[in-house]
Amino acid sequence: MIIKVIEMTNELKTYIMKEPEYNVYIISDIEAYGLNSYNMELFAGYQNNIICFVIMRFYESFVIYSHDNSKVNLDEVCKFFLSYKEIRSITGKADLIKTISQLLPNSRIITNEYAILRKEQLILYPDNKEFLYGPCTLENVYGTYNEISEYIEKYKDRYSSIKRIENICVNGRYRILKSNKTNKSVSIAGSAAESQNYAMISEVGTLNEYRNRGFSKIVVSNLCLELFGEGKKILTIFYNNKIAQKVYKNIGFIPIGEYSMLYV
Repeated sequence: MIIKVIEMTNELKTYIMKEPEYNVYIISDIEAYGLNSYNMELFAGYQNNIICFVIMRFYESFVIYSHDNSKVNLDEVCKFFLSYKEIRSITGKADLIKTISQLLPNSRIITNEYAILRKEQLILYPDNKEFLYGPCTLENVYGTYNEISEYIEKYKDRYSSIKRIENICVNGRYRILKSNKTNKSVSIAGSAAESQNYAMISEVGTLNEYRNRGFSKIVVSNLCLELFGEGKKILTIFYNNKIAQKVYKNIGFIPIGEYSMLYV
């Protein structure tokens, strides 16, 4: 039985905090929006009055988490998702998302390696004197991503991109590294789903002509230092290529599993 959560109970909080590193989105949005927001809903799945999984809706995006996948009623979960006319994505631990994908027709799945970083693991890369941190206005963030090959398609529509950046900035931030000679943005990193104790590093990128000079390591490691300085306990990140894996490993991130996004 899936029930909409209208009040956070100790039982539910304890369940979510069994693996907080996998529930960064859920924890952050509960802190930012509460349980009575039009754009965010939280649901709990029960079996014999015991919580077996939780689902969060944020606009048309969903996150599902279960501490024990064998206790998830997959037919019930799929009927729940199919009851919504519009679903952009469903994210969560890879093994659960892969199983759900087999029951949802015409779905497409992307699986990423998932890693975490604690303060004592951080390897800091010092600033380069020729490059400074520039202002992170909506237009500047949008313009920077629009020049990075991996993000051009994602940020091709200006209106939807600006709205997306605004939403991320509710509980996240961006940091841009710029050349102090040309004033050109060369590298960018963001954080998303920030809560009191956790945050996710997201959408790291460097312009093609400035790659292989360590700029991603500089901007990401200094963003992590900033977040740890504000009291964050764990930072997370996911990626799906060996170049990114090497960058984040050099900063101190440790892989803990796989995280998937299902597009329905």
